[in-house]
Amino acid sequence: MSGTNASAATTVNLNLTGVSATIGTDTGTVQVSTDGGTTWNNATLGAGGSFSVSVPANTGSFQVRVAASTDTIVEGNETYTLGAGVGAQAAVTGTGTIVDTTAALTVASVSAASANEGANLTHTVTLSGTNSSAATTVNLSLTNGSATIGTDTGTVQVSTDGGTTWNTATLGAGNSFSVSVPANTNSFQVRVAASTDAIVEGNETYTLGAGIGAQAAVTGTGTIVDTSTLTVASVSAASGNEGTNLTHTVDRKSTR
Repeated sequence: MSGTNASAATTVNLNLTGVSATIGTDTGTVQVSTDGGTTWNNATLGAGGSFSVSVPANTGSFQVRVAASTDTIVEGNETYTLGAGVGAQAAVTGTGTIVDTTAALTVASVSAASANEGANLTHTVTLSGTNSSAATTVNLSLTNGSATIGTDTGTVQVSTDGGTTWNTATLGAGNSFSVSVPANTNSFQVRVAASTDAIVEGNETYTLGAGIGAQAAVTGTGTIVDTSTLTVASVSAASGNEGTNLTHTVDRKSTR
């Protein structure tokens, strides 16, 4: 303050104003100390983030402590202003900068999926957090296991809105593709169509890998359940003389 009052306390009016930070979300408890930081008292914020401090006589300054909230959102540094004035004085302001310490986003998990031939396998890819201001590019690839991508699988689609809308992915070299995950979104779905055939081959698998930037791929397994079965289609008649062999042909067929 510009000086001290020797005989009475002085009321100072203050307010916290969000700039890129949101007061009450990016900030927490607000405290005040009028004895150099020995004791702290919680301030009750009113409309517009306003509060007041009674500064004791013969005290020329005080401290305001603002708690910075922790989150898992990649948002960059955020700021607010603290304004203070006495009576009708225009507020004098100072800026508070909350430094974003959230690590860069990574893919946290890729769920496994299973479906019959002719159905869709749906994987959920979950990120370590969200980006509040920009889309995040996730790199993905489908890798053969016992299933062959493009033969045992068909169309690959992606949804970033919980399955309401689906967009077809174009697979490049190594069956790779990428997804642009919107801001404030921490997961998306990948849907892989399982092809139908009449071959009895047992269940077949592939892997879906996903990563951000130079991150090593996190993988999930897709299992295509074989629904084909073999039956006997026919047994041919046979004829032969006594003392010879009668040869029958038994034909099989695959059914679903």
